Amino acid sequence: MRAGRDERPALPPFAILPVLALALAKLALDLPFAHRYGWHRDEVYYLASGNHLQLGYVDYPPLTPLLSRLEEQIVGTSLTGQRAAPAPRVVVFAWPKKPKGPTD
Repeated sequence: MRAGRDERPALPPFAILPVLALALAKLALDLPFAHRYGWHRDEVYYLASGNHLQLGYVDYPPLTPLLSRLEEQIVGTSLTGQRAAPAPRVVVFAWPKKPKGPTD
């Protein structure tokens, strides 16, 4: 064991520009074709689950219908809006997390 402060290695700087570029590129590729093929059954299932929130689901965690409900409140039930809404999540979920516990 080391005496003194617990020194952890610093996280590398987060490359926000490449992640934003990827999110915008995905959005630019998805939007022109978002309305062409209609609803997929999983999209309808997530919307229905978002309207009947519960703590436990057999096939996905509770966060999935909660996010679907939030998207429905923000963009409505527009097919293009429902398909474009996940783009900002790329940046949120790609953000680096600090390591927990000892790194030795």
